[in-house]
Amino acid sequence: MPSNIQIIKPEQKQASIVLAERRSETTQGGQRKQVVDFSKVEISKLPLFKDVEPERWRALYVAKLRACHKLADFSDAKKDTEFKEQKKETMIDLIDTLDDVGNAQAYLFNEAILKEAIKLVEANIFRTFTNKATKKSSSVDPDEDEPHLEEAWPHLQLIYELLLKFVMTTLLPTSTIAQSISNSFLKQMLDLFDSEDPRERDYLKTILHRIYGKFMSLRTPIRVQVMNLLLKVTYENESHNGLTEMLEILSSIISGFASPLKPEHQEFFKRVMLPLHRVKTLSTFNTQLQLCIKHFIEKDSQLSIVLIKGLLKIWPITNPAKEVVFLNEVEELLESNWTVIQGKFTDFGPKLLKRLIKTSQSMHYQAAERALVLLNSDTIQKLVRLNKPLAYPLIVKNLILGSQSSHWNQTVTTITYSVMRSYMEMDPDSFEKLTTVAQGEEKAKAAKGREIEGKWARLEARVGK
Repeated sequence: MPSNIQIIKPEQKQASIVLAERRSETTQGGQRKQVVDFSKVEISKLPLFKDVEPERWRALYVAKLRACHKLADFSDAKKDTEFKEQKKETMIDLIDTLDDVGNAQAYLFNEAILKEAIKLVEANIFRTFTNKATKKSSSVDPDEDEPHLEEAWPHLQLIYELLLKFVMTTLLPTSTIAQSISNSFLKQMLDLFDSEDPRERDYLKTILHRIYGKFMSLRTPIRVQVMNLLLKVTYENESHNGLTEMLEILSSIISGFASPLKPEHQEFFKRVMLPLHRVKTLSTFNTQLQLCIKHFIEKDSQLSIVLIKGLLKIWPITNPAKEVVFLNEVEELLESNWTVIQGKFTDFGPKLLKRLIKTSQSMHYQAAERALVLLNSDTIQKLVRLNKPLAYPLIVKNLILGSQSSHWNQTVTTITYSVMRSYMEMDPDSFEKLTTVAQGEEKAKAAKGREIEGKWARLEARVGK
């Protein structure tokens, strides 16, 4: 249950509420009280459970659940003031009564009550958010916006508390609870993760995690629904408020996968985890994404190669800040999966080194600096030594060619020469030969450029006559 939540007890209602709803009749056996039909009693006059015989709890519970289907208007603080308080007190009574284990087990925890409780949850929490349209049309920086807190939270919180009680109870067969949670319910519940209110997302995370852990039959449907939602975010370029929370749930789920991974789990990694790197707001959920990836690779180290190759295919060449995120991830992959990496260099190495060289020549100084630091790292240098015939010429020639024109940022220029010096010290003879080759290629390129310029000049002269 989310922390720092305090449910306030309702003020005690007078027993006269109960008596007022009962009528007396005279029979041969004397005077008796007629049983009240709670379904016809207004919410304000429904008694507390402590004022009713336990044998009547079931009827009263259903009546209170149905009475709470009605939604209060929280857009105006002056509207529905009495009903808001009445519904709040009724919901608290519904929740607290479930703690009376003996009577709750005898009269409340059954399939019929559960179905009514699910209907109440659906009526209150499932809704469509309209904040996305506002965000897209607004010129305000989303990072500076305060989260929109739900005005109806005093009621919503209690609905989530009630749902959590029914999900976690041991007084109902798990199969009965699982059957009451349909695929449609799960989908709509996952849609709620887009709520701007962090309190609601916290409850959703807790409840969904408990459902996944308790009900085996719902695990695959939950994974499928999560995958569909994440794919929609990835490929339809939609913003989503709940990515962090969903990835936190996934991290816990993935850590429980058996090793070796099932084919469906490997497919999940390739189809969902890897493409999530495309999302523009990667930096906002990258920590949680990296934890999910870490759990996957711990169970199948070969996925580190799959990930590096995948990152190279979707490298954000037009987004330098995101390039830095990718570079950090590549470095972590190389260092933590060295045993696999060193044996698979030909699968990814040349493309990776070319990408690092290109990024090291970026006009964005942070991306250039980060790429140069990685090129100069012990891990990359060890890879180069192990694959010297292929890797060393590739790095050195491109470093030399790139250094022909100084970078505007002096720090980048300094680091570039530092990197060149470290590779020169690795093999001075080869470095000198490659320098000569690179300089020759640069001269030939310059001559070719001058030749082309001459042809254009002669062509323009003819046209001008």
